[in-house]
Amino acid sequence: YINSMSNYWMGEGYQTIRYNALVDSHYPWIKYTAPYKDPIYATVTISDDTIKIEGKQSKFVGPSPRELGFPIEKKKGNIEPTISSRELKI
Repeated sequence: YINSMSNYWMGEGYQTIRYNALVDSHYPWIKYTAPYKDPIYATVTISDDTIKIEGKQSKFVGPSPRELGFPIEKKKGNIEPTISSRELKI
């Protein structure tokens, strides 16, 4: 497995209460992030002629970076809580 419990850091201009006031008071930095609802990960299976990656998808808690107007650099692509699935022939 490749595991990720990452949250996307957006900073001061894009803060919002994600859960509730109690959670925010205990974790004041969380309002500057776009946390994932679920952990995302990939399962990697290697055989004689194939590497298969099965990805996981989740959703953001609260509004997404795009919904908050966060600028997304073209070189980084979309900011989504997703690991893509793919298969590679070797």
